[in-house]
This record gives sequence, structure tokens and C-alpha cells, in this order.
Amino acid sequence: MAEDAKFDKTLMMDLSRQTRHPMALVSVDASNCYDRVNHLIMSIIWMAPIDNWGVIAVALSCLQTMCFHQRSGFGDSKTFFGGPNLPWPFCGVGQGNGGAPASWMQLSSVLVNVYKGLDFGAKLCDPISKLLIHRIGCLYVDDTDLYIWKDHLKTSEEVWQDTQDATLMWGELLCATGGALKEDKCFWYMVDYECKEGQWEYAEMIDMDF
Repeated sequence: MAEDAKFDKTLMMDLSRQTRHPMALVSVDASNCYDRVNHLIMSIIWMAPIDNWGVIAVALSCLQTMCFHQRSGFGDSKTFFGGPNLPWPFCGVGQGNGGAPASWMQLSSVLVNVYKGLDFGAKLCDPISKLLIHRIGCLYVDDTDLYIWKDHLKTSEEVWQDTQDATLMWGELLCATGGALKEDKCFWYMVDYECKEGQWEYAEMIDMDF
């Protein structure tokens, strides 16, 4: 549920507050996530669990040649766009398609694994088990929040540089699969802390030269 993702983000920010460790959170929403999936990339991903090119070809050809009608309160349109005679076939996995959420989850899993494999994401030590926790953030369909936290990043300037690199990499991974970031819905914020006269407070970010 969406509430689980928001609760996870709240707990992560609370860990930062309790440990007085600077971190950043970046909202990197994907633009038209289902409609921008590249079929070449999707076919490669589907080959892992299905391993049957014939089934994949049938599914993709249906998506590429279907006719899209407009439905309103006045009925269905007689004209359509799409169809088998397009010079360039449509990509995407189809809004409203029952298989679209599972397909997007498979694609997102690949993006997450590549992103983590390049050493991006939050790395922190579990205070109880002392094990290293490596996670990238939370995803809910096209809404993604990236966590920027590494134990060796002690200042806001260091966290900011890692934030810039991580955001750029996530955007490039989306582009590689046919997607893109929706700039109007992307934002970021950072938290840092300072001790004044024995009291911990949130540090002011206004005067930081990023």
C-alpha cells in the first residue's frame, strides 16, 4: 500500500534524527511509466521468467497493434488511433492492462539491482546486528523516493554531491528503458543537525554553498 511506503520514509528520516546523521531524500517520479516502457528492454526482462520468445512476441505484437478508442459519457468513439498500419509501433505495457503492474515491478527490480550494483543508495549499520543495510529507498509504481545516506558522508556538502550523482544515475537508468523523470514532480530535501549549547537542532541549509 502507499501508506507502507510513506511509513518507511518516515522511519528512515527518524533514524537520521536519532543518530544526528545527515541524509537527503529525492523524489524522482517517472513520467508516464507504463506508456514509456521500451519493448526491446521488456522482452529481455520477460525472457528470464518465461523463456519462451513466442509468447513474448504475441504479447508485444498485441500491444503494438491494438486500436485505442475514446470512451466518454456519450459512448465510444468510432475513430481510433493506433492499429496495425502505423509506421512506428507503440511501446509501453498499456494503462489499465492487468499485466502492466507486474511488468513494471519486473522492470523496476532490474533498475534497483543495477542501481545498487553501482554502489548507490543508502548504506547504514544496523545498531543491533551490526550488519550493513543497503537500500535505495521506496517505490510505489512510478513514485520513487531515493535515500541518500552513507556512514562515511559526515557533512551536508558530501551528502549533496552523492545526491547529485545518485539522481543523475537513476534518471539515466530510466532513460535506458524508455522512461524519463517527470521534472514537475521531482524535488529533494536534506536534513542535517548541529548542537547549540548542548541542544541538538536542525541545521540551517540556507547559507550552505552547494
